[in-house]
Amino acid sequence: MAPIGTVAGEDKIVVDRNRVGERLRRVARGAGAGVAATLAMSVVQWPGSIAKARRPPPVEITKRFSRMRPGRTSQGIELVSEAVIAHLVFGAAAGAVYGAFAPRARRIVSGVGYAGTIWGVSYLGVLPTLRLMPAAARDDRARQVSNALAHVAFGLVLAGVMSVTEGERSADDAPDHAAGRS
Repeated sequence: MAPIGTVAGEDKIVVDRNRVGERLRRVARGAGAGVAATLAMSVVQWPGSIAKARRPPPVEITKRFSRMRPGRTSQGIELVSEAVIAHLVFGAAAGAVYGAFAPRARRIVSGVGYAGTIWGVSYLGVLPTLRLMPAAARDDRARQVSNALAHVAFGLVLAGVMSVTEGERSADDAPDHAAGRS
C-alpha cells in the first residue's frame, strides 16, 4: 500500500494504517521520554539556581507569566506546582516532536542537538523577548550554566529512553538512506 498521499492516476487519498500507527507510537514514546528527560534535567537545573538563591528557570518563567495574567499572581507552593506541571507538559510536547521526527541513527547526537536548540531558541530568543527570563548574558551565571547542562541531560535522557523503547524497526523508522529516501 502506498504511503499517505494520492495514488498515481487517482484523486483519492490512501492511508497506510501501519505507518500512521507506528508514527503515533513514536509520538507517544517521545512524549513519555520527554517527561522522563524533564525530570532528569530538573535534578541538574534546580540545585544550581537554588544554591544561588535564585528561582529555577521553570519557576521564574511561571512567576513572570503569572504576573501577565489577569487576577491574582501565583505564589509559594501554588507557583512551584504550576511551574512543575508546565515544565512537564512542555517536556512531553518537546519529546513528542522529537519522537515523531528524529532519526534512529546517531540518537545521542540528535537528542543533545535537539535539546541545545530548545535551549538556544528559548533562552537566547523567545523567553527574553517575552520578558519571561532575563537575557542569558544578564542572568546569574550559575543558573545559566546549570540550565545549559540541564538541557544536555534532557537530550541524553530523551535519546536514551527513545532508544530503549524502540523495539523492532519498521520501514517508517529506518534511516533515510535505507528506506530509499534522501
